[in-house]
Amino acid sequence: TIANYLAWVLVYSKLGKLSKPFRDARADLMTDVSGGGKRWEFCVSEVDDSVGFVLSAMFVREAFPGDSKITAENMIQGIKESFKDNFPSLKWMDPETQKLAAAKVDSIIDTVGYPDFLLDPDEVDETYKELEFSETDYFQNVMNSFHYDTEQNWESLDLPPKRTAWLYVPTLVNAFYLVTSNVIAITAAILQPPFYDASFPKSINYGSIGFFIGHELTHAFDDT
Repeated sequence: TIANYLAWVLVYSKLGKLSKPFRDARADLMTDVSGGGKRWEFCVSEVDDSVGFVLSAMFVREAFPGDSKITAENMIQGIKESFKDNFPSLKWMDPETQKLAAAKVDSIIDTVGYPDFLLDPDEVDETYKELEFSETDYFQNVMNSFHYDTEQNWESLDLPPKRTAWLYVPTLVNAFYLVTSNVIAITAAILQPPFYDASFPKSINYGSIGFFIGHELTHAFDDT
């Protein structure tokens, strides 16, 4: 029945967070279905899911020096300018459309690397001040994190939108375009070798991470 299915989905989603007999049962199932996984990878993933900005702060300090962010920001701006410079050569766009397209490019906000508050431990602590942890009850911590995230989502419904808000963590290896806010996001995790390094020649950076940036930029015009 539907009720049984929903109950199973709930139970299965929490199996990895229960005591060892439950985890072993889940591990046996996952090994048969898709192969095994390393325990430390699961633990890191759990930390990333619950307090991702804490993990990201550690990652950024270790693997993303300040000049990397500045170099990437300058790179994005250069790609945007080159993108606009191409508009006059497009015969299928009339001058007014080209003007509007250029204005849209100019209005795109870039969120690169990480949010600035990540470098201040006090501000990172403030981000999770309402999240309670137990030193002895792991599963309760899981549920506390779940309820905390739910409450944060509900509270955000009453707040005005903030285009520069980081709705993702810098440890996410990705670049994407947020259509509802006209934002291009490039995380610190993808701004790493072999895709990018501030010390690489410009030709290498533009040919690798520059491809991803250009790809996300074109998404701003998917439905126009």
